[in-house]
Amino acid sequence: MKPTSLRPLIAAVLVAALAVNARFALADVPQAPAGCPAAAPEQARALAELLFNQGEYQKAARCYEAGGDYVHANRAFLEAVGPESTVTAQRVSNQADNAKALLHQVRRAFTAH
Repeated sequence: MKPTSLRPLIAAVLVAALAVNARFALADVPQAPAGCPAAAPEQARALAELLFNQGEYQKAARCYEAGGDYVHANRAFLEAVGPESTVTAQRVSNQADNAKALLHQVRRAFTAH
């Protein structure tokens, strides 16, 4: 077989591997928690500050929203997705490495015969 005739097969295997692995990267999208338990906007803002200082960024963002403070809500949401984005980026990088290794294995398999 010519090496050029293997390219469509190698490309198909690579695309299939990436498609299967893509769902794992998308599974890390953080889910929004339920709304803020505070009854009044002033209480919501106070609770949001407390939650933000404790590192509960998603909950804080919901309370900021309930209190009408959308600037701080956006900041809290960004803080919440930061660590998740880092984990997702690492997983995507690992998947790319796995796809490259798979491609090398396929190439070796076809060149060995």
